Amino acid sequence: RALTIGYHPTAAARDLELIPKRRYQFMNLYLGERDIYGPCMMRGSASTQVSIDYTSTADCLRKLRLAVALVPMLSLMCDNAPVFEGKPREHQLVRTDIWQHVDNDRCGLVPDVLDPSFDLRRYAEYILDTVAILIPCQQQRWCYSDRTFGDIYAARTMTRAEVEHAVSMFFNDVRLKNFIELRHWDSLPIERAERLTEIVSSLFYVPEHRDRL
Repeated sequence: RALTIGYHPTAAARDLELIPKRRYQFMNLYLGERDIYGPCMMRGSASTQVSIDYTSTADCLRKLRLAVALVPMLSLMCDNAPVFEGKPREHQLVRTDIWQHVDNDRCGLVPDVLDPSFDLRRYAEYILDTVAILIPCQQQRWCYSDRTFGDIYAARTMTRAEVEHAVSMFFNDVRLKNFIELRHWDSLPIERAERLTEIVSSLFYVPEHRDRL
């Protein structure tokens, strides 16, 4: 049966099969060499993610910063991983610990995101200055690359699909796409996931709540 918890309840992640996608095979190889928990994230973890909309650049940056500030508190509220690698966990926030040991270049916080001068240009520079791992290619759909996105696309403007792929290769606590993705919470039972969605909606969409925060 499907268990709504944040980590596999019995197995060690490296004993589990990887989802059979070419994209994941490349990611597994790359992330497996970056730090200790890439294979654990890809095989053993499960999350609840909530996305919110924005209406302008200013609204986007405001909500992005607010989401980053709230992640630690909401992560603790959603802590739902009693087992890690087949054993009772030794600490809280297993998911947070995993993501701190996957790839510091593309996980955790976006650099300087809480700096008042942070803008979308700096976010774009962060994306472009990071190794791509994967790029779309006609022959096999996905090809491996150890070049940065900026290097790969230096001679031309990226298409919308290429930009969407590039930002999808980052796994920050809060990820900016054409919406803001809050992605750092353990898998939850349906009724609790619904409650989390209600909380997020209240915090970000009710003006007086958002302004107070």
